Amino acid sequence: MDLYQIIITMIGYLFGAGGLVFWFLERRKFNAEVAATLESVQATKIENDVKLSEHYREILDDLKKRYEDRYQEYETMMNNKIRILKDEITLLRKQVKSLKGELKEKEERIKELSVK
Repeated sequence: MDLYQIIITMIGYLFGAGGLVFWFLERRKFNAEVAATLESVQATKIENDVKLSEHYREILDDLKKRYEDRYQEYETMMNNKIRILKDEITLLRKQVKSLKGELKEKEERIKELSVK
């Protein structure tokens, strides 16, 4: 019985000690895998942040270009409107001058007719 207990005890120690060694080695391996995964996630996050900032920069550059285009369009439209209004003012001044001349002629004609 003594030999039987020794064998059972030895088997228990072998499997128990092996289990502890296995757990210790696996724990280190698991921790290393977790650390590698965290590093990968951090690297991916940094890459995504860089891509996102580049995307925002492109959007802002495009916004600036579109704003400048719209401003040029507006400025051209306003310059055309100013030119048209100046032409209209010139035309109206000519018309006023012509009507004043016509009025003067009519007044002279009235004076002639009233004198006779």
